[in-house]
Amino acid sequence: MATLKQSKLYLKYAQAEQKLVINDILYNAITTYFNWLKNYQAKLVYSDYLVNADTRLKNVKSSFFAGDKPAIDTLEANINFKSRKLDYEKAKIGYIKSALELSNYLWLENNIPLELEEGISPDTTTIDKIDVVLNSSVLNSTDELIANHPKLQSLQIKQEILTVDKRLKTNNLLPKIDLQYNFLSSDYENINSFNTANYKSGLNISFPLFLRKERADLRLAKLKLQDIGFDISATKVSLKNKVNATMQEIDSYNTQYDLLQDIVVDYKAFVKSEERKFSLGEGSLFLVNYREVKLIESQLKAIDVEYQLFISKSNLLRVLNNLE
Repeated sequence: MATLKQSKLYLKYAQAEQKLVINDILYNAITTYFNWLKNYQAKLVYSDYLVNADTRLKNVKSSFFAGDKPAIDTLEANINFKSRKLDYEKAKIGYIKSALELSNYLWLENNIPLELEEGISPDTTTIDKIDVVLNSSVLNSTDELIANHPKLQSLQIKQEILTVDKRLKTNNLLPKIDLQYNFLSSDYENINSFNTANYKSGLNISFPLFLRKERADLRLAKLKLQDIGFDISATKVSLKNKVNATMQEIDSYNTQYDLLQDIVVDYKAFVKSEERKFSLGEGSLFLVNYREVKLIESQLKAIDVEYQLFISKSNLLRVLNNLE
């Protein structure tokens, strides 16, 4: 019976561990998608400013041939164009690699792999629907999710297995009882032949003098139970701490994202102002490019913070083992 009970517990243990593995696979797939989205957005940024740099170079050349701009401006515009081209090529490679990584998680039935088609692109409005996509409403019951966490369940099942094992080890310390009952009569069909003169019985009780191995096994079983109890308590505390830390991380990334959106708006105003001055002959191309570099940096920072926000929200649900 004890062996049968252990077998059932091992099956439950394997099922709990399977949930953890599936949860990690889903988390890796989700974060790979967000990485693809981040690289796509970066590619769009560099693509836009590559167009700007090309247009600016053509305008500066036209102004130079018209005698309105010095030759040094054409050189600076050309350097800026090549820099934007270089940045775009790097971003394009990053995007291609992230798309291929995402393809690792795309499969049809019968184990047929898929590849992302060239015209497919991620949803750039994910920030507006991320909580719906991840089903973040479950975060209202974090205590319940922690209590039913597969990691805790697997440890509790392991505790039950060790409890059964401890009982078996305890039984090994008990004396062995051998009950003997022998019929002396060969007349089995005659019930009257069964009297006290026709059978003999005996009771043998044996108890080993030395139980060093059995006692050591029992002591080890108790230590294992004590250890798993500590693991359960530590896991509960660890899960709660991870949840709290990740939620604070999410709050911080939300604040950073809002600030960076404002910074992007301000830098766009700066760039437009410098471009206006330059077109009127009052500013310099150097300042235009400088302001634009800062604008690009702020946009890329906003993209990265958005990515970190997505990762943190996904990680929170991974910690709670609630990615579905």
